[in-house]
Amino acid sequence: VTLADLASFFQPYSADRRDTLGSGHIVRCSRGLPTGSAYVGFELPGEIDRVREAFASGRATIGGAEVRFHAVRDKLIRRGVREGARPARSVEELRADLLDWERHVDPEEVRELERLGVDRGVLDEVMMTLRHRNRTFAAADQAISGERLYQERQVGTHYRDAVRRYLKTLKECVGTREDPGLMYWAMFYPDQEMDMGLFDSEEERIKELRKKGI
Repeated sequence: VTLADLASFFQPYSADRRDTLGSGHIVRCSRGLPTGSAYVGFELPGEIDRVREAFASGRATIGGAEVRFHAVRDKLIRRGVREGARPARSVEELRADLLDWERHVDPEEVRELERLGVDRGVLDEVMMTLRHRNRTFAAADQAISGERLYQERQVGTHYRDAVRRYLKTLKECVGTREDPGLMYWAMFYPDQEMDMGLFDSEEERIKELRKKGI
């Protein structure tokens, strides 16, 4: 019985495609000869239960040979923590994780930025680029413990914090006629009268862009 035989036999009881070399191990003696025993691993909870239901006697024919199999006990890990199964998410959950950045912030913050002239569509494009183009906020942030970029963080919190910080920084940079902000104040001498014409011209520029659908 080969590793390929084992992988092929147990594939119908596995949710994911089995790794031929990584999901099984044939026990060999000191001379490298097979001893007639082997170990087979399963990725998700419940997979081994399906095998038990299908072969209640614990016997089957694999690779042309009659074999017996039974479940073994998990080995106690004296150091570290055994991780559970990898999370499995639906298509709707994956789509929400990719596109629904607003769940990480207060809706009032988004409405406030819209009142200040920052279109929601612009924020959608920024967050989509941030999430899709940077593995730091994607796979490296969604991985299980031991594989995450920042081990001290919970799953998905690196991207969440980046979204919140982006909106906070954006609000701090936005200037209005009533509160131009320190950056705008710094453009004038202390005793110089502040010119507010920039706000009028910027308002007209944004109106023209929106008329063009930009």
